[in-house]
Amino acid sequence: MEIVPASSTSEAELVHLERFLLSEAVPEDAMSLSELDGFLTGLAVGPEEIPPEEWMPLVWGSGEPEFENEEQLRRVLTTIFSRLSELRRQFESAPDEYAPIYELEDDRPDATMWAAGFVQAMDLRAQAWEPLFEDEEGFAAVMAILVTAAEGELPEGVEADRREIAELLENAPDLLPSCAFLIHRFWRERAPRPATH
Repeated sequence: MEIVPASSTSEAELVHLERFLLSEAVPEDAMSLSELDGFLTGLAVGPEEIPPEEWMPLVWGSGEPEFENEEQLRRVLTTIFSRLSELRRQFESAPDEYAPIYELEDDRPDATMWAAGFVQAMDLRAQAWEPLFEDEEGFAAVMAILVTAAEGELPEGVEADRREIAELLENAPDLLPSCAFLIHRFWRERAPRPATH
């Protein structure tokens, strides 16, 4: 079925998607809305475009969703693809409009699941992401996401002051959008340039 992305994703559609992801119609290990948003952000800013048939199964977890009807299927998938399209547009040309979707913990934004989703997107093309890890600024940006996803655990071979890590986790909801933009810029600056004659 063809999905036609909307120009923007309405709050009502996101609420509907969140309810679906929390329902018994999807496997227990399906992504939460915040995790999905981080995952779609990772797809939007990553080094390669990944076909939906490759990444969509990860959204549902260990099984398949059960849609009530064609209309519900279309509505859920359209919202997912619209959000991805919206993210790509914002990172390219409307950075001021970007607002990640975080979970709330004690009425405070929690970026853990968003970061976990972002890491899952990276894992789909781990080898392609390696140049980012080899770049000092790139690694600093992605480390903040990795540490947030791992709730303070450092990547293997990385050392950091525990106070710095605690401060990073405390400020992660504010820091991670900038990290995503730095990652987007890193790959765009290294994208193959069209040949000139």
